[in-house]
Amino acid sequence: MTRQLISSGSPYESIIGFSRAVRVGEFIAVGGTAPIGPSGETVGSGDPAAQARRCTK
Repeated sequence: MTRQLISSGSPYESIIGFSRAVRVGEFIAVGGTAPIGPSGETVGSGDPAAQARRCTK
């Protein structure tokens, strides 16, 4: 299976050496991720499904 690193575009990813998520096949592992939108706002307050979608987007 192919391993896909998923980036949020944070400048710290290349400095620290991590990815927001890793996808292998149909499985996605997410770590250290918050549902933050492009303008720095929290996405999906009170809606865990919307927050999960933002974290894996």
